[in-house]
Amino acid sequence: MTTPTTAQSSTTTESNKADAPDGSHLTSTSRSFNPVQRILDALRAAGSDPKPSGDGWIAKCPAHEDSTPSLSIATGDDGRALVFCHAGCETASVVAAISLTERDLFPEGSLKKPSHRPRTFWKSLDDLLNAAKPTRHWVYRTANGEACGLVLRFDSATKKRILPASESARGWSFGAMPKPRPLYKLPALLNADPCDTIIVVEGEKAADAAAACGWLSTTSAGGAKAAKHSDWSALAGREVVIFPDNDESGENYATIVAKLAMAAGARSVRIMRLVERWTQLAKGGDIADILETEGGDAEKVRVMVDELIAKTPPIQPSDASLAGDGEVHFDLEESSDREAARLRVVRLAMQRYRFGRDERAEPFAVETSGPNLALPLDSSAFRDRLARAYFEDSRIRGKPEALSVSVLADSMLTLRGLALDHPAQPLALRVAAFESGVVIDLGTANGAAVLVQQTQWRVVPRSPVLFRRTELSGQLPMPERGSGITLLRNLLNVSEETWPLLLGWMIASFLPDIPHPILLVGGMQGTGKSTAAKLVLQLIDPSPAPLRSQPYNPEAWAVACANSWAFAVDNVSKIPDWWSDALCKSCTGDAWVGRKLFTNDSVAVMAFRRAVVLTSIDTGSLRGDLADRLVMVDLEPISTHRRQPEKGLIADYNRLQPKIFGALLDLIATVLAALPSVELKELPRMADFARVLAAMDSAIGTRACEIYARQSDRLAQDVVESSEVAIALLEFMRERTEWSGTAGLLLEELASDDRSKDWPRSARGMAGALKRLAPALSAHELDVHPPSPTDKQRIWRISKRTARAAQPPEEARIDSAISIRESGGEYLPTAQGA
Repeated sequence: MTTPTTAQSSTTTESNKADAPDGSHLTSTSRSFNPVQRILDALRAAGSDPKPSGDGWIAKCPAHEDSTPSLSIATGDDGRALVFCHAGCETASVVAAISLTERDLFPEGSLKKPSHRPRTFWKSLDDLLNAAKPTRHWVYRTANGEACGLVLRFDSATKKRILPASESARGWSFGAMPKPRPLYKLPALLNADPCDTIIVVEGEKAADAAAACGWLSTTSAGGAKAAKHSDWSALAGREVVIFPDNDESGENYATIVAKLAMAAGARSVRIMRLVERWTQLAKGGDIADILETEGGDAEKVRVMVDELIAKTPPIQPSDASLAGDGEVHFDLEESSDREAARLRVVRLAMQRYRFGRDERAEPFAVETSGPNLALPLDSSAFRDRLARAYFEDSRIRGKPEALSVSVLADSMLTLRGLALDHPAQPLALRVAAFESGVVIDLGTANGAAVLVQQTQWRVVPRSPVLFRRTELSGQLPMPERGSGITLLRNLLNVSEETWPLLLGWMIASFLPDIPHPILLVGGMQGTGKSTAAKLVLQLIDPSPAPLRSQPYNPEAWAVACANSWAFAVDNVSKIPDWWSDALCKSCTGDAWVGRKLFTNDSVAVMAFRRAVVLTSIDTGSLRGDLADRLVMVDLEPISTHRRQPEKGLIADYNRLQPKIFGALLDLIATVLAALPSVELKELPRMADFARVLAAMDSAIGTRACEIYARQSDRLAQDVVESSEVAIALLEFMRERTEWSGTAGLLLEELASDDRSKDWPRSARGMAGALKRLAPALSAHELDVHPPSPTDKQRIWRISKRTARAAQPPEEARIDSAISIRESGGEYLPTAQGA
């Protein structure tokens, strides 16, 4: 055989390697002009290990935490490198992660512009799941239970594939969650008893298996190497046990998590290896494999593992195997004294609190091992607690030191920035909707709450909903079972007819998602209106100042509304137009916007929907829109022999309050069960409130719905009698059956020399008066029809209806009654008393 020459050998070698996908035949000079090789070299330099696959390559994507190779690299027809991440990462992100640009994907001298595959977004989590059709999936949620991330698993005959997905402003898409990421099952961790041990495993499947055994379990997203990208503050103050997978990667994950847990303020940390009990555990095996090995006997596994945990000593902070975690260590030794103090304050805060911002972008902190209550960062309560924590920490270190004002101010800037970096979370005040029921904050120091669901209620040690409190938030009594609401009835001198309306209003005030009518407590002087309002509010939203003075401007009203869920304005004598509008909006939802400081353009926003009580002997003239939102409760005069000192009445009330509150909770649960099946034949202005009354009628046999319907006619009469325009219009139409014309013409027709200062002065003012009076005038058989939007002449039409024949009492009651669908038929509530 002839030996080839050097030149021949070189040519042959180049020819044989021409088809090699890695371009390894290129010299060091020519290699830089090969885009695919450029990408492969950069991936290897970044720690990835590309492998040949078909006509191209596969590698772990450097743009996200990639447990299995999801990046494909191939050569295009024009010589450029084709880079595609199956997890959804954009091409620009992939090349940037390996210190290249999209220009590097093209051969040297190419004039073509870079392009990349557009990222796909889905409107909802369900849309993404329907499109991807994974074999299994696991959902990550924020502290308030909202889905924010997803892990999808796809199984095939030869391999499994894991892909992350997350939500952004544009929708759901493939890609890792932003940092810091929440822990798996975060709401369960936050709402659990602070004494419960938290089990940390590697992977969502293992976390579900641990939960099936009865443990409070969690894991972090992104695999073993991404643990540092999660927020571990939920472990503060907790006992933590880590179950590492049975391999080197599992041991590394356990070590990293142990460091992170201690840095987050965990009370104790243990690493418990399952292979010590199950010696035949396969490489990489975890708690899910053990549960399967034991035939799914979760109780048996729990007992055996708990025995191992009891024998496993906690890790000491000085453990050499846990030293040197640069990700969570605060280097205090090399800092100045002031800088070290600031870092220590921030560290203490991060260990004891989790941070966030509310819907008004106001930052807050929540104790990780305490009640589910938001403390405003700008509040003195949070600053005082932080100062105390700093002193206690310095005393433990052997050098007691008080926190200086300047260090605290500097630290607060950092903490405020951390809080504002979180997505907005809604904060509830006193009551909140939860699943099919409501949660009521009891106002206790330990954060206990009442969870009311259909047909039942119970006291929970920690609210499942994040609440806020103000200086006006008082404490509700611990409810007791077994009593009737008649205990409250006996303390109040409410008239027999309007008692069901008061009861229905109190029930509705605990339903935060519906508009609440304004409760008007009326009666003659000396009927105990102020005392009655106080007793009612002590069962809904106790406060050191339940009765307020009439507000003098919109800002004062907004402040009163923003800081209490329910309150009363006492001794109302006149309702000006601006307050009438504000009262209407507080029923259905309102917001006030004002300057936060006079030195800048920042604004303060106060949004609210409240349960409001007014007490009055006579409110004066009422506008029609406000009258539609009122529920009137009349108090009867108190005879001399029945009157008692307020001190004695309050003492009786305080003694009975736990039982009265428990009886009220029974009614709320009963109404919640009845509400889904309630339908109104006719919808009044406050339709949601009327449905609550109808549900109560069906449950306890009251006639509140009928009384409420009759009350609207009485209020319409009051509106007409107190309106100069309405009286003049009724007189004007006495001899007419109909009239049409502009508002200006009507103003001329009704003109008189003895009109008051409140009489409309323009056509626009007359048009506004007609709009407000139309519902009340309808009760007087007078129909007011405004101009159509296309009517350029702006013609109003007023017509008189012929009086309807009086209905028999029973028919009138049925007309205003509700129907409840049961077994395909209708059931009308009986007309029993309350």
